[in-house]
Amino acid sequence: MKRWWRFLALAIAVVLINAVTQVVIERNAIAGAYPPDGDSIAIPIVGTLLLSLIASPWLLLIAFFSRIRTVRAYFLSGGVGCALVTAGVVALYLPAILLAIGGIEYWAMPRHYEIAVAFGVSVFVLAVLAWDDFRTLRSNPALNTDARQEQPRAG
Repeated sequence: MKRWWRFLALAIAVVLINAVTQVVIERNAIAGAYPPDGDSIAIPIVGTLLLSLIASPWLLLIAFFSRIRTVRAYFLSGGVGCALVTAGVVALYLPAILLAIGGIEYWAMPRHYEIAVAFGVSVFVLAVLAWDDFRTLRSNPALNTDARQEQPRAG
């Protein structure tokens, strides 16, 4: 998957989360679902925006730097290098996925299910991108021990 597609998918997921949050909160405020002081709902709105800001560095790294093509060239020997690359990919995705799952858990309440679904869409996008990265990593013949054993040794 091309980097700009990855960036576009992640950007749409973040915009979707924040747009749905605004629409749902405004709809609920008009319906009188919140106390009239307005402070009680301002904290969750700011929390969602803050969550988006906290997740942004990971999302940018996932969008632009997680393609294994450039990284895997450094680890043609496999073994420890393959484990390091795999751990790096997991470390890249894990915080973003955990933040999105936390958003689902936080907003999974009556009158706010749409926000939880928007966070669920972001988890789905992250899962698809992670699958693509691991598929790319696995397709590297240098990291595949069977392919390395079949290659003739110079010497």
